[in-house]
Amino acid sequence: MQFTQIADASHEHVSGNSPIVISGSKLLMFGLVSEQMWTLGVPITGGTWTEVGNIGIPFRDEFSIVSIGGFFLFGGRSLPGVDTTIYTSPDGVQWGLAGTAPFGPRFSLCAVNFMGNPYVYAGSSQAGTQCNDVWVCTNGGLAWKQLTAHAAFPPTDKAGCASFAGGMFLVGGLSNHQATNQVWASQNGSAWRNLGAAPWPARSQPAVAVAGNALFVMGGYDISGQYLDDIWMTTTGKSWTQVPGVFPGDDVLPSTATSDGTTIYVGSRAGIWTARP
Repeated sequence: MQFTQIADASHEHVSGNSPIVISGSKLLMFGLVSEQMWTLGVPITGGTWTEVGNIGIPFRDEFSIVSIGGFFLFGGRSLPGVDTTIYTSPDGVQWGLAGTAPFGPRFSLCAVNFMGNPYVYAGSSQAGTQCNDVWVCTNGGLAWKQLTAHAAFPPTDKAGCASFAGGMFLVGGLSNHQATNQVWASQNGSAWRNLGAAPWPARSQPAVAVAGNALFVMGGYDISGQYLDDIWMTTTGKSWTQVPGVFPGDDVLPSTATSDGTTIYVGSRAGIWTARP
């Protein structure tokens, strides 16, 4: 798989591990400008970064964003600590308060759009305790239900996650603060199936995207903290194939990925790349 760079080194203020999301004709990332969180954008076809708008919330990193019509922003580490506030936006530019997370302060968490609702699972608490609870959000972020306090997967943070093949997936991440190659899936958030150890090297903070009928796991950091540039794909969650090519990104801070269903977009402080599997 060949990646093509469509934007030079990302805006100087893009934060480490910022999610990359698609909003209309723009690719958005997030960062710190004058002590506030800003939305930073570049045309989806490539070009120059612009400071799209001030979100108006304290700066944070290791947060998650879910796209469901608009966007939900969950968790993250901010000053003075880990945040519990949930924000929503129709376009990734104008943001408003949607409530407080019942699962408490959380960073390095998984959050996905599954069956039209945000699901949140795994991550770390403010004290650094790894988690394996699962929550679903309804009613625009106002109603929450805990599906399980202790899922079958071990307490994990810095994992990859996606909605894929009729389920929610958790791949890799740190468990007991060690990198893993675990793969778990659930069709309801309560019952999770262990799909076995993947053949790819154990890793934390992989970039994950779904394109076509395949789930792609790319990059991340191995058990010794070294940056990885390999690319793997699966159509089942059990059988994996290494994809020829080099995953682009930043060997200092993690890259993140998104997809419009056919094209994968990768963002990091080193720039933005695109590939069509």
